[in-house]
Amino acid sequence: MADPEFINATLKERRDSAKDLGVFVFEPEQELSWVSGQYCTLGIMEEEKRIERPYSLASASFEKRLELFVELVLDGGLSPLLWKLKIGDTVTVRPKIRGKFTLDIESDRKTHFMVSTVTGAAPYVSMIRHHQEHHDELKSAGHRFFMIHGGSHSHELTYVDELNKIQADADWLTYIPTVSRPQEDPDWKGETGRVEDVIRKYFDQLDCPASDVTAYLCGHPGMIETARRILARAGMQKEQILEEQYLPAATS
Repeated sequence: MADPEFINATLKERRDSAKDLGVFVFEPEQELSWVSGQYCTLGIMEEEKRIERPYSLASASFEKRLELFVELVLDGGLSPLLWKLKIGDTVTVRPKIRGKFTLDIESDRKTHFMVSTVTGAAPYVSMIRHHQEHHDELKSAGHRFFMIHGGSHSHELTYVDELNKIQADADWLTYIPTVSRPQEDPDWKGETGRVEDVIRKYFDQLDCPASDVTAYLCGHPGMIETARRILARAGMQKEQILEEQYLPAATS
């Protein structure tokens, strides 16, 4: 008898951008619904025990498949098992997709300032894909996105080509990828420095007061803590800053 708490999902695509970074695309056996920015809980059986972890969805809410951007942690719980999967293998997914880290479109704030490190880009990719699909409706409301995405090296910025393409065709998106070790990345021509180092630079370029901005912080807890202080000094209030802290690496 099937367990109603879980459904199966089949691995359909896998793209490795580095030995420890991968995009996994699963097709669930039944259609699921979610809001862009939420997370799903994925599970794999190991020695008769189900190992589960939550992962933010990079796929937009109108897409049928579950796209995850995952970092491999060698001593982690689930990610080493994910790396062993082959196309056609199945995992379990809890059908209830959860999370409150979603786009703020209920307030009067129309500028969305998004900050992430490496895999923390996933919920923003979901939001931006959604916005692109519904751009006429949301553009008429005046929504604008500014996304800062940081990594040590450019190969960690897995969605850089997709986001640059959207930016080239859309006046509502400003995408700023940055690398913190440019000396090890000689072909990189973009912004350099840690995410925390470039936040204030680009926040100061917003042509609106801080009261008109919702900020989103996703990724490493240390980055989030520092970014929160920077944004507070820039005039943002606590209720204007949404956070999604990823678990310490050893638990992934």
